[in-house]
Amino acid sequence: MAVDAFIKFDGVEGEATDGRLHRDFRALGADFANIGGDFIKLVDDVSGQHGESAFKVAQDLRVEHDLIKIDGDFLKVSASFLKLDSDFLKFGDGLSNFVANELKIKFTDGPSLADSFHKINTDFQNTSGDFLKLGADFIKLTEAASPADVFKVGDDFLKIGGDLQTTGNDFSTLGDNFLKIAGISDLKVVDQAFLKFGGDLLKIGDNLNAVSTDFLKIGQDFELLADTSDEIKFDQAFIKYAGDFFKLDSDFLKLDTSLASLGTDFLKINDVLHLKLESAPTPEITQLVQAVATLVGDKGQPESATTPPSGDSSQPPLLTTPQHG
Repeated sequence: MAVDAFIKFDGVEGEATDGRLHRDFRALGADFANIGGDFIKLVDDVSGQHGESAFKVAQDLRVEHDLIKIDGDFLKVSASFLKLDSDFLKFGDGLSNFVANELKIKFTDGPSLADSFHKINTDFQNTSGDFLKLGADFIKLTEAASPADVFKVGDDFLKIGGDLQTTGNDFSTLGDNFLKIAGISDLKVVDQAFLKFGGDLLKIGDNLNAVSTDFLKIGQDFELLADTSDEIKFDQAFIKYAGDFFKLDSDFLKLDTSLASLGTDFLKINDVLHLKLESAPTPEITQLVQAVATLVGDKGQPESATTPPSGDSSQPPLLTTPQHG
């Protein structure tokens, strides 16, 4: 049967959108944790150079390596946001259709489920671009930095802080929407999956807002480094503001844990949809399966998933290939 073939096909958990999201969210969490750890390593390495100028410190290969490593971390986070962006939007469109048509749930107040997913999609793209800019500006600090260079990095930190604040608030809105779903449906297993998902989305919102505050504070720290002199004493600065970097590291670790938990939620929803598919393969579920199956590539997909729910072959597919990252 087509359904069985799809469920067993190459271990769909690894190829499905929600399976990819599981890995992508965990990867993003690990990237954030790496940044925190590398900032702590930098603080530790410059502590032995207290009192020396930036020009002398720049000769210390350990410190220079730390700065380059952090720059690479920023670029990795930028790439992770874009990688996560496309799959998250696909998953959101598929689930929005499932909620609206299968569970017959309409939102009468606040943004719809689909709107919330698309808003976070925009957040991811904005944040990715700003991390990319931060990486380009931060690498300049490995050289003899001028006050103007420090101001640029400070501005970048402040901008990312604002991005993450917006993202956190949007995750909280999405979490509220999922909590509205839980308890409305008569499908207990679906309710439980959405309830857990909504709760974890709210946690991520809180974590992102905490990290945002940390970035804003570090941005202000960097701008305080820039004065009228030509010499920026990074060794003393990183020691002076070490507490802010330790706070960032702590909040990154919390965010890493929350993102991993959300990744597990996607796998749970994947299981719930498969159970629903086996018991009642409705057109809406079949269309969601089609959206997931397209990610497998040209290796094949179930025949029954190729016909739009309305039977109109001219209807565009629910999901399209993203045009970005």
